[in-house]
Amino acid sequence: MIVLESTGFKSGSPRRTPLWSLGVGPYRIISTARGGRSCWVKNLQKTQQVRYFIGGRAKSATALVVAPGHSDQISETSPALLRWLLGRLRELPVRGWAFAILVNRSVSLNA
Repeated sequence: MIVLESTGFKSGSPRRTPLWSLGVGPYRIISTARGGRSCWVKNLQKTQQVRYFIGGRAKSATALVVAPGHSDQISETSPALLRWLLGRLRELPVRGWAFAILVNRSVSLNA
């Protein structure tokens, strides 16, 4: 469980959302069956820079969103695990689902 702190896509104000997450290596994956209707997904599509809280500690991250009609891109020099995760998630979006991978700012998006 994490608490995601994003910037409201309309208000610009901080928004906190409790979400289940899955840790995969240095990344955290979050998802929703509400897809594009979910406010946290809209927030991340507009502003990728977020914070999340896990175990009482705040972590700064960049969010990569995979949702119907939207999929953030990374370069071929990005870490292999990150490229693999994005590829698998792009294959998954079942009608209405959306995902995001949280990449801690201490982890490079490029190898």
